[in-house]
Amino acid sequence: MFHIAISPLGILLGLAAVRVIGGKRLGPVPRHLLHAGIALCLVLMTPAGANLLVAWVEGMAPKDLQCNAAAPPDTIVLLSGGTSRPPRHAGDFSALNATSLQRLSSAIDVWRAHPQSRLVISGGGVFATKESALLGDLAWREGVPRERILLEQESQSTWENASKVAALQPALPRRIWLVTSALHLPRAAYAFRQSGFQPCVAEAYSIYLPPGGFYYYLPQRSALQKSEESLHELAGMLAYRWARRTDSTPVGRTGAGS
Repeated sequence: MFHIAISPLGILLGLAAVRVIGGKRLGPVPRHLLHAGIALCLVLMTPAGANLLVAWVEGMAPKDLQCNAAAPPDTIVLLSGGTSRPPRHAGDFSALNATSLQRLSSAIDVWRAHPQSRLVISGGGVFATKESALLGDLAWREGVPRERILLEQESQSTWENASKVAALQPALPRRIWLVTSALHLPRAAYAFRQSGFQPCVAEAYSIYLPPGGFYYYLPQRSALQKSEESLHELAGMLAYRWARRTDSTPVGRTGAGS
């Protein structure tokens, strides 16, 4: 239900229903606002609107996330991004979704540049085979020694990624490489800072695409997905800040940076 509530398509259908059922009873100002909301939803279903939203959210990342090249951290923390289906067994790497695989590729690039570093992989998931276990085995196959891989397999959200990594024993250093996607980075960096870490990033891949041809301005399913992911991040950041102010614990599930 929450997914529908933050989807431009779900919001569009809701606004359209209001327009059909009660539009005649609305005054001029509410009617104009309703039409503006419908137009905005349609724009966010195009690559033009979706990529503008992506760029805005990605731009919210703190500006001080660059690591000191002379003294880089010795710990890499990789956040899983979910699976596309239930893993059938411990080696079922094809169950990992594109987000998880892209993040793993970035983490391995960082490790290859700093091969003495530990690779901490955080992410539980709802299935018996945990996301971090799949990513850990795949990282080993890509050349990372098993003794340099540490798994955190209980977290169900980005907030729990941070808190449960902070609770690992022996304790990790506060300065870490944080590996995730550019869209997820603002929320992830906030969560890890709240857990006492000083995160920095080497390079976070972006899903932003610059303006293209005619089809860039037509509604597309891929654009809708981008807008949904961006709105998910905005909702998550608001929830985290609200929870911080009220001393409550944010809840959520992993999957593409939940």
